[in-house]
Parts: sequence; structure tokens; C-alpha cells
Amino acid sequence: MSAVVAISVVLGLTVLLFVYLLAVGKLYDRSLVDSQFRRRYLTGALVALLLWQFVNGLIKRHEQREMLAHMSLVRRIDPVYPPLARQARIEGMVQFDAVINASGRVEKLDLISGHPMLIAAAKDAIFQWQYSELPFRVHTVIQINFVLKPTL
Repeated sequence: MSAVVAISVVLGLTVLLFVYLLAVGKLYDRSLVDSQFRRRYLTGALVALLLWQFVNGLIKRHEQREMLAHMSLVRRIDPVYPPLARQARIEGMVQFDAVINASGRVEKLDLISGHPMLIAAAKDAIFQWQYSELPFRVHTVIQINFVLKPTL
């Protein structure tokens, strides 16, 4: 069991124990007498609950990263170098923020950077790519590097 899972379990049990003691009346009776006691326990419960939520978020992100490690590009179509860009000897990288749906298809592309003459060719190629299936949508960055081959 990983440390993150262990911490999450301990924090969850702490919150459940506090709620149980509050429901049974063990904490409630004393809290009427001592307002500092009540504030300390309520603050402690709130902190434990927030930590539990934070750790659960870390676990979910860790699980998604593990799933992403198994995601693979099944079909990659290389972009066609635009003739005008080739003639102008334009090279460079085009970057997109991409959303890949659960079936492995590229659903959405938002431009991050790239030369305007290369963007359309990169976008056309990426929309034809196919990734392996995943149980959820994935946000990732896709880069395509346009490099001219040396002329002999």
C-alpha cells in the first residue's frame, strides 16, 4: 500500500471517529462546558477533512498519471509540409493543448504556439491520430516539429 493511500485511510478514519463521538454525545456534552474544547475539536475535524480531500485528490491524479503511462498512440499521421512554407524555408514547432476523449480520438485542439503557415497542416494531421482507449478524457500537450530535409 502506498504512503498516500495509507495517509488517506488514517485521515478518513479520524474524521469518521470524530463524527461518531459527536453523534454519541461524548464530545457534545463537554463542548457545552468548554467552548475552547469545542473549537479545538471542530478545527481539528475541519483540518482532517481538508487534508483527506487533498490526499484523495492526490490519489486520483496519481491514478490518472498511471493510466496515461499506458496510453499509447495507435495511429499517427504525419503532417503534409505546406508547399508555401517549404518554399519559404519555414521550420518550427507547433504546440497544441489537446483533449483526447475516452475512445482515443482527438476531440479538441487549442493552439499554444507555432508559425501561422504550419498550424493548419499540424491540426489536420493530429485530428487523424488515434490513441488507445482510456476510461476518461485526457488533457495533454501535443507538439509537432516541422523540419526541412537538406537538399543535395
